[in-house]
Amino acid sequence: MKIDLNAPITGKKKDVYPSKKTINLYYKEDKTTRPSTIALYALFIAVVLLAVSKVVVFDRLDELAKVESQAKEMQAHYDEQMAKLKEYKDISSQYSRYSFSYLREDEILCDRMDVLDMLEKTVFAYSDVGSVSVTEDAVSINFTGTDLEETAKLVQLVESYDIVARVEVNTATLNEEYATRMVITLAGAEDGGEQ
Repeated sequence: MKIDLNAPITGKKKDVYPSKKTINLYYKEDKTTRPSTIALYALFIAVVLLAVSKVVVFDRLDELAKVESQAKEMQAHYDEQMAKLKEYKDISSQYSRYSFSYLREDEILCDRMDVLDMLEKTVFAYSDVGSVSVTEDAVSINFTGTDLEETAKLVQLVESYDIVARVEVNTATLNEEYATRMVITLAGAEDGGEQ
């Protein structure tokens, strides 16, 4: 198609207005307000809420119940073990009094019953004993009721036992009212080495 640009402009085009010559009878009904649609929406929301609550609430509650059950089992086991260990201190002290399992064979000094027998026949018989402490190779005794001369006789009496290596008296006075401290080193400590 060729356009002639030199051609004169003639007239004006006629204005055309839109016009509808047919009727559209199609009508779409709004179904969002019907009870069945509302029921479907409510059912959908309920299913979604149920699924979310199962994951978020009920599964967590099940986990919590399992953890609480395990905690109760562990607490029962702990209580059972503690009941078994209730008398451990008493048994341990009795065992350590008569047992030398913590010492090597060459370190066993003497029977503790022999030590107690020696103390009963010497120190307990001639003085008022305040305290006695028995460790691996030494017996420390605090007592009153003896003067210097009686303490010297007591030392000789204690040294006469075979289980005694040496006796040291740290405090001895002329007055019987003051406490005297005696340390008895048991035999075998000097032969068996350092304890």
